[in-house]
Amino acid sequence: MNSALLHRSAEVQSDDPPDIKQDIEPSLRREVASDRPPPHVSDGGTTAVEVNSFIEDVSISSATEVARLITALQGVRDLLQSESQRVQGETGRYFHLNDGAFAAAKMMVKSIPQWRG
Repeated sequence: MNSALLHRSAEVQSDDPPDIKQDIEPSLRREVASDRPPPHVSDGGTTAVEVNSFIEDVSISSATEVARLITALQGVRDLLQSESQRVQGETGRYFHLNDGAFAAAKMMVKSIPQWRG
């Protein structure tokens, strides 16, 4: 999946226009293949059992992958929330320091005429 995303991002970054036919052709083949009637089963349903087993395996794999992705996204969400809190704290400290520096500079500017005189 990551290699597909990297490939896709490389396509987006290139100056060449994307090849729409290349993107659409595999899905068209799947649609055409799904429109075909299933082969006639003459061995008492063995093919149906195999297909059901395959679908179950794919479903379990898909559910596992979705659960893994959800866990990863929750981890990213937690990281972003903690970083948000850290940045907010740093920003507050910066503003406090900035106010102190501004007050000190203002006091120095006011005291300069007294030093000259």
